[in-house]
This record gives sequence, C-alpha cells and structure tokens, in this order.
Amino acid sequence: MLMLIVRRLLQVAFALVAAAVVFVTVKAPGGHLVSNLVFVAFCILIILLLGPWWPSVDKIGKWKFNLPTDNPRIAFPLFGATLGAYALFRAWDTYARPSQDFYRFEIPIASLFGAEGVAWAWAAIGVGCFWGAWRLHRRASAPDKNVA
Repeated sequence: MLMLIVRRLLQVAFALVAAAVVFVTVKAPGGHLVSNLVFVAFCILIILLLGPWWPSVDKIGKWKFNLPTDNPRIAFPLFGATLGAYALFRAWDTYARPSQDFYRFEIPIASLFGAEGVAWAWAAIGVGCFWGAWRLHRRASAPDKNVA
C-alpha cells in the first residue's frame, strides 16, 4: 500500500514538473517547445512506468517472450561477445581517428601511451571480453559442469 502511494505521488510530481516546463516554455518570449520536448517525453515515460506499465505478477506472464536470451547460459556469453564487439569497434575508431576526444578513463592511457595505446587498450578489452564469452559458453555447454 505504501509503495502504491509513493508511486502515485511520484506520478503527480513528474506531471507537475512536465506541466511547469510546458507552461514556462509557452509563456516565455521566444520559448522553444522543441528544445524541452525530450524532457517532457522523459517525464511522460516515467509516469507511464510508474502507472500502467508497472510490473506485476499478472503482467509478467504476458511479458515473457521465451527468447533464447532469457536463458542465463546463453545471455552471459552473448553479453560478453557484444561488449567485445563494442570494444573492438572502439579500438578501430580510435585507431582510425586518433585526434578525437577521449572518454574520461581513456585520458590517463592517452597521456602515457598516446592514441595508439588507447587503441591497444580497447583491443585488449575486446579480446578479453571475447575470451570470457568463449569460456562461459564452453562451461555452459559442457556436459560436466566442473570444466575449468
């Protein structure tokens, strides 16, 4: 019951914030509603998530898709392979455009080893992710679960 009250209060709060943003934007001289549209859409999404889209026991049965990725034995290696693909993309992107701005955690590597060092670090992360995904897949598909 307390959770329902908190959800309703949050819905009202986000509705008031969205209404205030729209009101101020419309009343302001030269206000651009398009610039605040993303924030209003975000507020509406939160209102929907707190209201009719809130997960419940009844809705979980309807939301179950029975996808292969619902199985953790498949999801974890797939997640590792996806992270590995992203890391290798970042390695190639950094190698192809060395003058681009770096992420915050890339700056120390760039200051020590340059842009090529950042590319090599991303490549090492990608290889590590693929290696971990391969190990998880091998462990999950082995008949004996004690395979190292």
